[in-house]
Amino acid sequence: MVVGDDASTDGTATILAEYARRYPDIIVPIFQPQNVGAAKNWQTVLDQCAGEYIAHVDGDDLMRPGKLQRQADLLDANSGIAACFHNMRVFDSATNRTLYHFTPPGAPSEVDLEGIVRLGTIYCHSSKMYRKSTLPREGLDQRTQHIMDWLVHMENARHGSLAYIDEVLGEYRKHEGALSMVNVQTAVRLLDEQLYTINRATAFGVSAQVTNAAESRVYYNLALKQLRIGDYAGFRHNIELSKRKDVRLTPAHAIAFSLRRWPSAASALAKLYERFVVRPRVDATNPRGD
Repeated sequence: MVVGDDASTDGTATILAEYARRYPDIIVPIFQPQNVGAAKNWQTVLDQCAGEYIAHVDGDDLMRPGKLQRQADLLDANSGIAACFHNMRVFDSATNRTLYHFTPPGAPSEVDLEGIVRLGTIYCHSSKMYRKSTLPREGLDQRTQHIMDWLVHMENARHGSLAYIDEVLGEYRKHEGALSMVNVQTAVRLLDEQLYTINRATAFGVSAQVTNAAESRVYYNLALKQLRIGDYAGFRHNIELSKRKDVRLTPAHAIAFSLRRWPSAASALAKLYERFVVRPRVDATNPRGD
């Protein structure tokens, strides 16, 4: 188990050092002398990984019993699969209330490179196990500092398909300090990294039709975030950018685009959809809250 501490100031380094002392044959600690950022810290961890398979769990997420064995068995039995994922229960850190499941119902059980470009981060990073041999030999691209997982998924998919296990084998925490709760201003800044990632997909040989669909989805998702907080100018701008030539919109996307001149109506409709469709669907698929 390789653990990278990026010069944290909350006592994590002390706890990690104690566990490494107690379990020297299991835990390999890495202590950065100063904060180097997520991408470089991740690369430092990967450099110490010696196994055939690598599984991730990000700092504030959880693994459920049986997860590692389930994924290792799948990779052992399928040499053409480069990486595999599973579903995650997304929960509120303060209340432990289930918010939703990370991967929506109906997600494909297997995708190729073009599929993961089109879908984006539909599978949770903390649910991932992959073959070390599918990492780029030159190391991780350090130009993606905050949303690195999508580009690495693409790198994996250049060597084989990506499989999805439709079982909840981990838990994804949401709280005020987590990257998953970034505000809209941060989401705007992350847009450049997403567009850069899509540009890299072009270099990998992905068709223009697929990269156009990926750009359309990225702009659409940002527009929805802006709509939720009442940033109607931002919503109109990005929903306009989401309309790309030869890209067929989903029904929800098409409705949002048709209401671009009436954002207050789009906002009201989105709230009704969340209340009467999304939330009941979550409750129905997870009646016990687990």
